[in-house]
Amino acid sequence: MNINTVTKEDMLLIKDIFPFTSASQVPFAFSLGDKSCKGIPEEFSPCCERVHTDSQCIIDEITGINKSGFMVRARKKEYLDFPVVEWTAFASNRARSDSEIFSSATVGGFIKGTNPVISCGNGDTRDEKGFKRASKKLDEPVFISPSGGRGSEGASPFITISFDEYSVILAVGWPGSWMMAVVPTENGVKIALGQKRCSMRIKPLETMRTPSLTILAYKGDENRGTNLWRKFYFKHIMPCEADGQKLKPRMFLHTFGIDGKNEFCGITTENQINAIDEYLKRGAKPDAWWIDAGWYSCDFDWWKTGDWHPNPEQLPDGFRPISDKLHENGIELLVWFEPERILENSKFYYQHPEWVLRRKKEDGEEDICCLVNYADKDCLEYIIDMLDNMIKVSGIDIYRQDFNFDPLPFWTQNEAPDRTGALENLHIQGVLKLFDELRQRNPGLVIDCCASGGTRNDLDTLRRAVPLQYTDVALGTPEIKQVQYLEMFRWIPYFRSHAQEQKGDKRIKDEYAYLTAFAPSMTSMLEYYEPDRDFRLFTKMEPIWRRAAEMQLKGDFYPLYVSDGEWYAVQFDVPEEKTGFIQVIRNADAKSTAIDVKPFIRADEKYVFTNALTNEEKRADGAGLDTGLSFYSSARRGEIWFYKSEVKEI
Repeated sequence: MNINTVTKEDMLLIKDIFPFTSASQVPFAFSLGDKSCKGIPEEFSPCCERVHTDSQCIIDEITGINKSGFMVRARKKEYLDFPVVEWTAFASNRARSDSEIFSSATVGGFIKGTNPVISCGNGDTRDEKGFKRASKKLDEPVFISPSGGRGSEGASPFITISFDEYSVILAVGWPGSWMMAVVPTENGVKIALGQKRCSMRIKPLETMRTPSLTILAYKGDENRGTNLWRKFYFKHIMPCEADGQKLKPRMFLHTFGIDGKNEFCGITTENQINAIDEYLKRGAKPDAWWIDAGWYSCDFDWWKTGDWHPNPEQLPDGFRPISDKLHENGIELLVWFEPERILENSKFYYQHPEWVLRRKKEDGEEDICCLVNYADKDCLEYIIDMLDNMIKVSGIDIYRQDFNFDPLPFWTQNEAPDRTGALENLHIQGVLKLFDELRQRNPGLVIDCCASGGTRNDLDTLRRAVPLQYTDVALGTPEIKQVQYLEMFRWIPYFRSHAQEQKGDKRIKDEYAYLTAFAPSMTSMLEYYEPDRDFRLFTKMEPIWRRAAEMQLKGDFYPLYVSDGEWYAVQFDVPEEKTGFIQVIRNADAKSTAIDVKPFIRADEKYVFTNALTNEEKRADGAGLDTGLSFYSSARRGEIWFYKSEVKEI
C-alpha cells in the first residue's frame, strides 16, 4: 500500500476551502474608485460558466461587467485527481476611457482550523543563507513577499499551514512582486494574495491579473504532504517532453572558460565540434550540450547584452553546424539568452530606444543596464519573433533564459502616479506569454527559467519551465548544496546540479563530488582535455546517477538526515515498482564517524540492498529494519544503496 496516494478524505478537505455558491462569495477582493468589493457584486451582473477541460479538471469562470465597461473575472481550476484548487482573478477595461483606480486586488479567503503553524522559506537570497525554512505558531499576522521584483528572491512561493485537523500547502504563481497576508482568527486563518503594488487606472482594452494561488489540502505528516505535492507537480505542473511524457534526466557537458575567456565567450564553431568529437571518442556522451553566456558580440565580456546574434567572427554560420553535429549523435543543444536586460549603447538600445526603460541608481547616476519593456505589445512581439527565429535557425532544443538584475526600480521610476504596478503587471504577463508562445511554436522545446539562479521559481513560471540553474550560490560546495536540495526535492523536484567541489581555484571532480550532485539533471564538469582517469570516473558514475535520477523523478522523497556540513542521507522510494535507493554521505568536516537513520520501509516486505559503488549485497526483513540503519564512513565519502523489495510469503 502506498501511504502517499490521494484519499477520499483528502478530496473532501479541499471542497471546504473557499467554497462559493454565488458570485458574491468568490474569493476575490478589490477596490474600484472609493468602493471596496468582495466577490463579484450584483451591479456587475455576474455569470458563471463551467468547463470540463478533461477528465481530471473543472474550470469555473465567474465574470461580471458594470455599466461603465469595467469587467472582472475570477477563474477556479479544480482537480479531480488531487485535493487541489487554484484561483486567479482578472480585471479588464472595455470602455473608451481610463478606468477608475483599481487597487488592493487579492485572491484568498478564510481557512478553518485550530492551532495553526506556518512554515515558510526564504527562497534564493543569492548568498549562503538561502533555501532555509522556518516554522512558527501563527499567533500574529504574517506578511510574506519577495524583494526586487522577482518572484522567489528572498521569499519562497511555497508555504505550509498546519492545523490540528489537517494541513494546506499554498503555492504562489507570479514572477514579480507579490504579497501574501496570513492573519490568524478565532477559528482559522485568513489568506490574501495579491500583487504587492496595485493601485492603477486601467487603460482601454488592457487586462490586469492577480498572482495565482494554488492550494493542496491533506491529512498526515509533513512527508505525506511533500509526496502528495511531488506527485501533483510531476503530473500537472512540470512541462513534458515532445511526446507528452515526463521530462527525462539530462546529463550536460560543455566547454566552460574555453581558451581562458570568461564563461562561453571563447567558443568557436571549430572548438565546439572538436570538443564534442573528443568527448564522444572517449566514451562520454551527454544528453545535451550546454552553451551559456558570451556567444554574441560582447568584447569577451558576457555581461554586455543587447545583441542576440552569434558573434560572426567566431560563429560565422551561427549555431547550425554545432546543432547538426549534436543531432547526428542524438544530443540536444542548450543556448543561453537574457532578452530582458540590455546595456546602453548596445545594438538593441540603438535600434529600439522606445522599448527601453532606464533608471537612476541611489547615487543619482543612470544605470548602464536597461530593462526591455515587455509591457509594450510591439516590443514583446518583436522579442518573441526574434527568439523563435533564433531557435528554429539554430536548431536549439533547450532555451535557457536568464535575468540578472532587479526590475522593480525600472517599473517604479517609469510609472505614472495613477498607474502604480501597471508596468510590472503587463511585463510579467509578457514574460509568461513569451514562454507560452515559444513552446507553442516549437513543440518539445524545454525552457530553463534561470534568474540570477533561483529568483523566479514561482509556480506560474514552473508550469512552463524548469530551473536547470536553481541557484548561483555554492555550485561547488557540497555541504551547502545538500541543504538546498532538501528544499528543491520537496517543492521543485526537477533541477540540475554540478559534479564538483570548489577549493579556491581548484575544481575537484571525484567520486564524492559526483555523489553530492545526484539530482534529476547534472553537469558533470568533466572537461574534454582531462586525463583518461577522469573519463573512467565519468563512465562509472554516469549510469549510477542515471538510475538514481529516474527514481528521483517518480519516487517518494524522504529526508533521513540533513545537517549543515555534517552528514547527508536521503531516500527515494518507488512503491509501484517496489524499488528505491538510500544515499548517505559524510562530508569533509563531519565530526561523527557514524549516523543512525530510520528509512521508510514496509514491514511486510523483505529487501535486497546493493551498493552501487562496490556491488556489495545485503538482505533484510522489513520488520527488522524498523529500528533503523547505521552507516559508518570516512570523511568525504558516500554510499548509494539501491533496493528491491517483495512481499514476504505467509
